[in-house]
Amino acid sequence: MANFDFGKDILVNVLSRAEELGIGLSDRETEAKAYIQASYIAVVGEGFPWPWAKKEPPGILTTVAEYTTGSVLVTNGSKNITFSSAPAASRAKQKFSVDDDPVTYRIDTHVAAAAAAVLDRNYLGTTATAAAFHVFEDEYDLASDFLRPFSRRNFLRDAHSASTVRLVGEDEMGGLYPYAGRSSFYPRYAAMIAEKRIRLVAYPTDAKYYEYPYIFHPGVLDFTGAGAGDTPIISPAEDGMVLSFFAVANLLEDKNDDRAKDFFGAGAAKIRDMKRLGITLNRPRSWVPPNARVSTYR
Repeated sequence: MANFDFGKDILVNVLSRAEELGIGLSDRETEAKAYIQASYIAVVGEGFPWPWAKKEPPGILTTVAEYTTGSVLVTNGSKNITFSSAPAASRAKQKFSVDDDPVTYRIDTHVAAAAAAVLDRNYLGTTATAAAFHVFEDEYDLASDFLRPFSRRNFLRDAHSASTVRLVGEDEMGGLYPYAGRSSFYPRYAAMIAEKRIRLVAYPTDAKYYEYPYIFHPGVLDFTGAGAGDTPIISPAEDGMVLSFFAVANLLEDKNDDRAKDFFGAGAAKIRDMKRLGITLNRPRSWVPPNARVSTYR
C-alpha cells in the first residue's frame, strides 16, 4: 500500500501514477509539486469542518469601545473636526458619524489626547459647533493563518456570554442591513470584506472579546523528506491519497490524457468518503474567500 505520510511520498506517488520519471528526473516535477500544493489548500479549505484542520486555541478578536464623550465641531466642506473632549487614545482609521447624518466617514489622522482630527474626505453635513457623534470600529482583521471559518452559524462566540455572531455574505448584509454600519450595541452578523477581514453588524459599544474557531492555512508542503512542513495535516495520513488523485488528474489533463477524468472522479469520491467516515459535525454552507476563483482543485 502506498505511503502518504510525507509530501515526498505523495510526490513519488503522483509521478508514478502519471507515468513520469522519478524525483529529480522528470521535467514535470515542478508542475506536480504545484498541483499537490494547490490540491492541499483546496481540500483543507473545501468548506467542511475537518477536525484535524481546526485551529487550537481559537482566534481571539478584541473589539474597540466606541467614543461618544462630549460633542464635536464639524464644518460643511471641511475635513477638520474638533472634539470638545479629547479622546485619550488615538482614533485614527476608525469610523466617524454625526447623529442624524446618514453618512459615515473615516478619521484619517488623529493623535492620542488631541482634540483635533482630520477626516478622510470633506464633511458634507450641516455645520455645527456642538454635534452629538459616534466614533466606532466595525471592521477587524482575523488571524494571519485564517483560511476559512469553522462554522458560519456560530462564527464568533462572545467570550462574556453565550451569544454568537453568524457569518453572512457581504451582498446579503448590504441588501438586508443597509444601515448596519450605524447600528451599535451587540453584533448579530458579520461578513467577510477581504480574505482575512470582517465587518460586524452591528458594532459593539464597548470592548469585548470574541472567540472564533477557524480552519487554518496549512502552509506550503515541503517535498525534501526532511523539512518541518513535510507532513500534511490531513488525518488519517492515508487520506493524503486525495492529493495524489487531483494532482495526477491535472498532470494528465495537461497532456490531454483521457484518464484525467477518472482521477478527478476518484478524488471527488475520496472527499465524499472522508466526510462520511471522518466527521460527525453538520456540514456548513460552502464558503469561498472574497475574489477567489472557484475551481475543481486545479
